[in-house]
Amino acid sequence: MYVISAPRLSVAFVIDGWTFVRRHSDRFVLMGDRLLSEWRPFPGIKVTTELVPTKWGHVRNHTVESTIACTAYDCGFAVPKFAAGFAAAANGTGAEAHNDTCRCTVQGRGGEGFLVNAYPNTNLYDPNTVIPAVRYDVPVGTSVFTTTVESRHE
Repeated sequence: MYVISAPRLSVAFVIDGWTFVRRHSDRFVLMGDRLLSEWRPFPGIKVTTELVPTKWGHVRNHTVESTIACTAYDCGFAVPKFAAGFAAAANGTGAEAHNDTCRCTVQGRGGEGFLVNAYPNTNLYDPNTVIPAVRYDVPVGTSVFTTTVESRHE
């Protein structure tokens, strides 16, 4: 586990140690039961994201057109680390973090489960959090990856 800067409930691209996330959408369309958006986190990378709601979260389908080989982290919700019942694990293509009051699970089709230790005080609700994520290698060309994010709060 290590820290990448500025992780969000979204996909973050890491290029030469720098983290790039969505600043705005070039285009978005609400299509009945899903949201489609196009955005560019960095010159040479275009992302088309399809967000489909589910009972306990959503599925993200990302089509990435890239002229740069890089790494992407598709992140879930931040979970407080120093809370009763805290546990976190990354296994295979998924990761989970939970405590007695909340749980976030991410599962990728491909990729590798990963835990992001967020920098202290980067979350509005808790000063120390971990973010379950799926790490994807992004080659030059077009690639597609899918991540399911589920969260429950009690």
